[in-house]
Amino acid sequence: MRAKNRGGTAAAIFAGGGLLGLLIVIAIMMSLSAESADTSLRAKQQADRQMDYIQDRLDVQGEQIDTMTEEMSGQAEGQGDWDLVLYAPGSDEQAVVEIVQRIRRTSEDKARALVKDIPAKVLVAVPKDRADKGKLQLMAAGAIVDVVNRNP
Repeated sequence: MRAKNRGGTAAAIFAGGGLLGLLIVIAIMMSLSAESADTSLRAKQQADRQMDYIQDRLDVQGEQIDTMTEEMSGQAEGQGDWDLVLYAPGSDEQAVVEIVQRIRRTSEDKARALVKDIPAKVLVAVPKDRADKGKLQLMAAGAIVDVVNRNP
């Protein structure tokens, strides 16, 4: 009977140790799972930021490609004969500087210098529709501008 008793005691100890071991394994797995979830969340956030950056760059490049295509098609059709001339920035000079910067795709310093040195050609030898679009944007900011035909 002793052999059975020892076996029973050993089984009881093993079973207790096994339960304790199982609890430890579960605790470790939960900890790793929480760390993994945190790591996954950080990786997803970083991927989202990278995708936003890439999308912004693609949007900018897409706009530049559209503008270049318009310019080339206008020049091919003989319609790239228009200048957009700024005569006065109006009361909201900062807004005009920002619009000039965006229209010309230049730095803020260069746009500011152009706005200070009036009359200034904001756009040179562009299609009429592009010059008109720029004129409307600048007029909305209070600037005095005109679209001038280079070949009257």
